[in-house]
Amino acid sequence: MDKEKEQFEQIFLEYSDAIYRHLYYRLGNQDRAKELTQEVFMRFWQQLASGQQIVFEKAFLYKIAHNLFINEIRTDKTTYSLDNMIEETGFDVASGEDTPEVFTEHQELMRYLAKLTDSYKAVLVMRYIDGLPVKEIAKLLSESETNISMRVSRALDKLREIYKQKT
Repeated sequence: MDKEKEQFEQIFLEYSDAIYRHLYYRLGNQDRAKELTQEVFMRFWQQLASGQQIVFEKAFLYKIAHNLFINEIRTDKTTYSLDNMIEETGFDVASGEDTPEVFTEHQELMRYLAKLTDSYKAVLVMRYIDGLPVKEIAKLLSESETNISMRVSRALDKLREIYKQKT
């Protein structure tokens, strides 16, 4: 049990911030993101404690986080919809350390992202916010790497198109 505890502590320290940011960026609710992050690590612990070997911890954690996010938006779309939060409350995820210029650019990017479909937003967040490679995103979403690469490319094209329409 000590081995599992050490493994859990190491993985928690390494990935808890990234999982929290991933959920917060997609939900836009700090409290709910913290709760779901706790749930992700509770499930991870349950797998370790049951004696099951987890080979790809990062992929396992992101898969749990993704599934919890999907369940969350299915239960209450209006409360946690990123589009609604941006439009209704001016939601942003900028850190307190950002300069006014960075904050303004961030808000502008969030408005553009709000115009994308959820599937485009999801791959862009995973690729460029979470820093996941296409291979891991494909594994998490149970899709081929080719599909994910094409979706990222199309999402970027759509984002550029939206940007050009505004300028």
